[in-house]
Amino acid sequence: MADATDIRQWLIARAGAWRAMVQDVELLRSQRHATVDEALGAVEAYRGLARDLATARRVAPNTRTTAGLEALYRQLHVLINRRPRGGLAAVRALLAFDIPNATRELRARIVGILSVGILANNIVVSVLAFCAGIFLGLGTLYLIAMNGLMLGAAFAFVHQHGLARALFEFIIAHGPVELSVICIAGATGVALGESIIRPTLDSRRDSFQACAHRVAPVLQFCAVLLVGCGFIEGFISPDNRFPMASRITIGVGYWLIMWALMSGRLFAKKIED
Repeated sequence: MADATDIRQWLIARAGAWRAMVQDVELLRSQRHATVDEALGAVEAYRGLARDLATARRVAPNTRTTAGLEALYRQLHVLINRRPRGGLAAVRALLAFDIPNATRELRARIVGILSVGILANNIVVSVLAFCAGIFLGLGTLYLIAMNGLMLGAAFAFVHQHGLARALFEFIIAHGPVELSVICIAGATGVALGESIIRPTLDSRRDSFQACAHRVAPVLQFCAVLLVGCGFIEGFISPDNRFPMASRITIGVGYWLIMWALMSGRLFAKKIED
């Protein structure tokens, strides 16, 4: 076992090399590129520092010197193992590691934002289909026809490339209710147009206001249904962990709940009782 004098002499003898190593680490960290000699010198210093650290842990544990050597060792380790900057290697590392890692870290936030965006888009389409009824129902018919045309075109395109099943698997969980809600919103818009064309009250304005008042609860209920569709489309539809059977069950089940609520079958009996 080394005595205190030998330990002190060893620390004094190595202190100059450690101070120089600290300066070298700071210099290399500030440089964008290092020469071959500088890189080899850093590797050799790393090996020597590892031996010194092992000795310090044995002869002077739990001291400021050992803690300082450990901090210097970590800095040198990070410096030697850092990825090269610039050039094709940097671009390859960015595409292979940095972007995928950051995307995985942000996955939950991205999905949440997508679900909110999808929800907002569906609600906007439904509201437009309703409001377009003021143009004697023609605006509503145009919006419904365009949405149907786009959906049919999408299925035709993916079918030509053998992806029809994949698209069906994606939309089956949220599609039945989502498409039904858009059609229902279109029906309310047509009702508005019809109230102007064929008024049931003394004036077209009164007929329009009465019709809007009657169908407003349906549109509000459609907005609530679209909230559910947004969550399903954002969190279930793109998740490969859900098999086809569960997706069909969710889609059909949600549609049956919608139908039962709109038909009054769930609460009508309770109210009568």
